[in-house]
Amino acid sequence: MQLNFYDRFLELKPPESSHTSSSYSVIELPDIPDIRIGKSRDLKPAILINLSLQSELSTPVPPIRLRHIEIYSNSLCRIHLQNGATSEERLALVVCRSDDIQLQSYFLTVLPMIFATHFEAQANDNINSALSSVAELFKLIEEPPHKSVQAIWSELLLIERSSDPSRMLSAWRNGVHDKYDFSDGMNRLEVKSSSRGVRIHTFSLDQLMAPPDVTVVIASLLVRELAGGSSIRNLVNGIRKKCSDPTLLLKLETVITRTLGASTPQAIEVTFDLPFALDELRYYNATIIPAVNPPIPGGVSNVRFDSDLAFCSVLVPSALSNDENCLTSLLTKPNNII
Repeated sequence: MQLNFYDRFLELKPPESSHTSSSYSVIELPDIPDIRIGKSRDLKPAILINLSLQSELSTPVPPIRLRHIEIYSNSLCRIHLQNGATSEERLALVVCRSDDIQLQSYFLTVLPMIFATHFEAQANDNINSALSSVAELFKLIEEPPHKSVQAIWSELLLIERSSDPSRMLSAWRNGVHDKYDFSDGMNRLEVKSSSRGVRIHTFSLDQLMAPPDVTVVIASLLVRELAGGSSIRNLVNGIRKKCSDPTLLLKLETVITRTLGASTPQAIEVTFDLPFALDELRYYNATIIPAVNPPIPGGVSNVRFDSDLAFCSVLVPSALSNDENCLTSLLTKPNNII
């Protein structure tokens, strides 16, 4: 499935003057039936959805107007096809009102995936559910970012290169206030990255003081930006090729947008040196990370500190293979380990 239709959108000629403001030149999406991409008379991108995908029992939802998009569950639109034919149709409609090129590109990259995901899942009330997901996503994109692009790129790299990306996505960020990036049974995986060339990472004391029956592994990466390297969008496309679960793929986009907030359209295009990061990937058992020793004085909480992992013993992923609850399938084999 082609995921970014922005170049095709740019090639579209806007519709000629029409008696209706909801007039769009459109292109069909052969990989996603019943969904079209449109260009309005004022050059704004839109997604148009055939209402035949809607449940007969569903009730159209009121229009939703957010900062960057407008959503209509039942709109009369005049359609201008590329062969010159025109028609009037009632459609569900999502219009991007921003003039920002990166936001428009994000709109045309993510929305077709969201609608395809919902329709593939064959959920009840498909269109209304999909429109609600779009609205929630674009509410998140108005929020401040919670993590750096470098941090989430590193997490996505481990998902994309894992032997089981679906399991990784299931374990990834299931709660806003999770202490660890990945939680799988009694196993925890925390991803740390540094662009300074040294393995000095910030930890909370809680991350390193897990109960005895919980295994915590720290993944440490050294990263550097590189023009023409690998972006978040590249990694997401790689994950989509390895994971077909619609629910997990929707979670993937939602977590990224929730994490990066208003910086999302720009952040997903920042590129890093992927071979370098894989070469510099190391794992450590959390129990050997230098840490502040408890007990902590009364009245002190949220203890955070920087730890240098330079002299810590590296954990080889295969060393966990005898543990029945091992993290082996979640760990990416570093390039430097044969």
